[in-house]
Amino acid sequence: MQLRTAREADRAGQRHIRIEAEIAKREADLDAKIADLRKTHGDVVEDLKKENRKILEALADFYWANPEDLEKGSRQIILDTIKLSERTTQKYAWPRGRAVTSLIAKIKKLGYREFLRTKEEINKEKIRDEASADQLKALGIKVEPETTVYVEAR
Repeated sequence: MQLRTAREADRAGQRHIRIEAEIAKREADLDAKIADLRKTHGDVVEDLKKENRKILEALADFYWANPEDLEKGSRQIILDTIKLSERTTQKYAWPRGRAVTSLIAKIKKLGYREFLRTKEEINKEKIRDEASADQLKALGIKVEPETTVYVEAR
């Protein structure tokens, strides 16, 4: 959309305000309907989820204690869910903050460089803040003035 006159801009601004109001009204209606649905169905859904969790835990406990029954016939549909709950996973305690720097140093010292990533990326902030006009030209980066007009709806 391109506006050519002040009159077109005024009409567009008024239309924008009407659209924003319509969006707000419809979103409020949606939120109200969702809240009503949650009141009606939320407790039932939560109760079903709790019951289902208890059933899955009981099934997992049973098949953990009786692995010989795990792969028998018609239980396969249920077992697809149970198997996921029986898998052993590992939780790693990753270092944070200064400990990361220490871990990186240790990895380098022990010669485990395959555990490090090398990532090259453009430092846009440094280029923007420190590059001279000649450097920008050599890099092929064009700098164009940009005007931003802010319009506030009343």
